[in-house]
Amino acid sequence: MCNDTIDCWQKFKDLILNLEDEYIPMKKIRPNKRKKTVWMSYKALKCVRKKRKVFAKYKDKDHPRAVARILFQPRQRGKLGV
Repeated sequence: MCNDTIDCWQKFKDLILNLEDEYIPMKKIRPNKRKKTVWMSYKALKCVRKKRKVFAKYKDKDHPRAVARILFQPRQRGKLGV
């Protein structure tokens, strides 16, 4: 069996680690998958994604809607309206 305390502890520790490796499954973590926050619902997450997509289109100067907005916007007038 065990002669001293250190030897007994080492054997016990090895036994526990071997049992852990054999019977406790490891959870696979996907590094590229982004999860939503706990407090946010999937509906809210969908709305946030839509908002970001629309804003990205708004910022893009080459988007057809932005080009039309720039070309056809009325000229700004001064205080007197002239």
